[in-house]
Amino acid sequence: MEYSRIRNYILSHTSGNGGVLFDIEKSAHDADIPIIRKDTEKWLKQFLKITKPKRILEIGTAVGYSSIIMASVLDELYEDNRDSWIIDTLELDAERIKIAIENIHLAGYEDKINIHEGDAVETLTSLQNKKDVSHYDFIFIDAAKAQYMNYLDLSLKLSHEGTILVTDNIFEDGKVLESHFLVEKRDRTIHDRMREYIYHITHAPNLETVLFPIGDGISVSIVK
Repeated sequence: MEYSRIRNYILSHTSGNGGVLFDIEKSAHDADIPIIRKDTEKWLKQFLKITKPKRILEIGTAVGYSSIIMASVLDELYEDNRDSWIIDTLELDAERIKIAIENIHLAGYEDKINIHEGDAVETLTSLQNKKDVSHYDFIFIDAAKAQYMNYLDLSLKLSHEGTILVTDNIFEDGKVLESHFLVEKRDRTIHDRMREYIYHITHAPNLETVLFPIGDGISVSIVK
C-alpha cells in the first residue's frame, strides 16, 4: 500500500485548529511560509504530553506556529506552575520575527516564548556562554536543512543526559531516498548533508535515534 494513501487516511481523522492557531496557519499558507505539517503537529503535541519537558529549544521559529503549539501543551501540563517552563526559539529572518512576535502575543505566550534573532549557529554559541541558561529537556530542529549537522553539534552542548532531540523534514519530500545522481544538481548539497546527518544521528554512540515516517519524516534522538 502506498504511504500517501495511509497518510491521507490519517489526515482524514485529524481535527484542525480553531481561533488564533487557525488564523496563523492560514496566513502562513497564504504567504507560502512553511510550518509543520498537520500530522507532525498532532504527533508533536502528543509526544510532549508524554515526555513533559520544561525547557524547550527550537531552531527555526518562522512565524511562531510550532512555538505556540508547544507552548499550549506546556501551559496545560503545568497550569498550576506557569513559571516552571520556558521556550527559547531561534530565527534569522527579521520579517518573520515581526510576524512571530505578533502571533505569540495574540496567543498569550509573550512571557513564555523568547525569540532570539540572528544566525542560529551564532545564537547557539552565544547561549552556551550565558551562565543563566540551563540545559534543555527538549530540542526541536526545523530550520535550514544544510546546517543540521552544525545545529546538532551545538545543540548537544546545551543538552543533558535524557534530553530529547527531534528533527523535522529529514526525508525532504522523498529526495533523501534517492541516490546522489538522481537528485537535481541544485539539491545535491542539501541531499548529501541530510544523508550525512541521518547517518550520524543513527550511529553516534551518544545518541539513541529512531526515524519515523510522519509528515516529511522526523527523527527522535535521546542523548545518552
